[in-house]
Amino acid sequence: MLLAPGELRTEPLFADDAEGACAGGRRLTLDERMSRVWEGLRAAGTAECPLCGGRLELLGEVGRCGSCGTTVS
Repeated sequence: MLLAPGELRTEPLFADDAEGACAGGRRLTLDERMSRVWEGLRAAGTAECPLCGGRLELLGEVGRCGSCGTTVS
């Protein structure tokens, strides 16, 4: 989901969905979720922003979200 600048996210950050679940139905830990983000950035150069759901792009050694400005390093 892409948010407009200044728009607040109203649903939970880590919703209970198939993408956020592991085998056995347990939810991903923060470490597991961030590992998936980095796997996507390293493999494809893009990944879903863990904060807003926008698009993170790899810029050097940093992932930056074009929607909310979140930076992962």
